[in-house]
Amino acid sequence: MKKFRVLIIEDDGMISLLLTILLEDMGYDVCAAEATENGAVAAAERTQPDLIIADMNLLEGSGLGAIDRISLARSTPHIFATANVAAIRASRPDAVMI
Repeated sequence: MKKFRVLIIEDDGMISLLLTILLEDMGYDVCAAEATENGAVAAAERTQPDLIIADMNLLEGSGLGAIDRISLARSTPHIFATANVAAIRASRPDAVMI
């Protein structure tokens, strides 16, 4: 059976590592972890994830920008894991956030 593939978009290395360990322990395949908008877009194109977990603020660009660009090529379910709830709610009131 094919494992569910998850792309992590997170600029904090410790959070990215912890998410990767948690998801892999739960049986998911973390297909990539990226810290920039451009890196995330390239990884999504390369790996075709089943789910994206994205932070709002990145080293370069934003998680929101990455999701917008990724969605132009392929609709992928996504969850924002961020403390910047207001910024996401302002442009995406129906966004799923944790």
